[in-house]
Amino acid sequence: MDIIRFLRRKLARPFIREGKKHQVRRNWAAALECYKKAEGILGYRPGLSFSMGNIQAELGMFAAAQESYAKAGQDPQFLSRVMVAQAGMEERRGQWGAAIDAWERVLQDMASLELSGRQQEWAMTPAKVLLHLAKCRQANGDDLESERDFNLALVLDPASRLDHEAILTRSRLLAKASKQASYRLLERGHRKFPTDQGIALALIQCALDVGRREDASRFGRDWISSSPGDPLVLRLLQANGLAQSLMPDS
Repeated sequence: MDIIRFLRRKLARPFIREGKKHQVRRNWAAALECYKKAEGILGYRPGLSFSMGNIQAELGMFAAAQESYAKAGQDPQFLSRVMVAQAGMEERRGQWGAAIDAWERVLQDMASLELSGRQQEWAMTPAKVLLHLAKCRQANGDDLESERDFNLALVLDPASRLDHEAILTRSRLLAKASKQASYRLLERGHRKFPTDQGIALALIQCALDVGRREDASRFGRDWISSSPGDPLVLRLLQANGLAQSLMPDS
């Protein structure tokens, strides 16, 4: 039996290695195919299921991602990471009420771990979770609670003001007084976090709001080239008549 397990790991290793390479390049479909082949050889592996869930969420395959996360969550060592990933997925989908509930459950799990004295690393710091909550509450129309969570996050970790969730929350606050100032902040944020979907979406929308359609088209085209098939960016571009931004420069 040990020999069989060894052979299975040996056979699966090239697919896992190749999948990781594709994942780094944000070639999600190819990475998922590699991990599926590895799963076919190895059977259930919580880490593999978790990786597949993350990739399926990137591809907009949310039902499949939920199934993969549920499989990974069967292992208690992955439960914290799964809870964070599920909350992030609801946020990605723009399901703000569900995302708020999910992030609050993450905080409750943190409190439970703290009280129990169990030795388990958190998948995310409390300050980071609060920033996510602030962003979701703001998007859900609850500015007062958003500001409370945002300020509490800064108290817990002053450096978190430079985090991408903080940039998104601050950009929405700035937009109330000056959309141009919000646009400049999002531009800087996009340069700092070029792979963050939330900032990319906000920047494209803000560019449209301030009349910079060419910039919105360029940002959208660049994002689609790095994240092929991103459903949220595709819908935003198409809804604003920017289908040409899906085509590479000639």
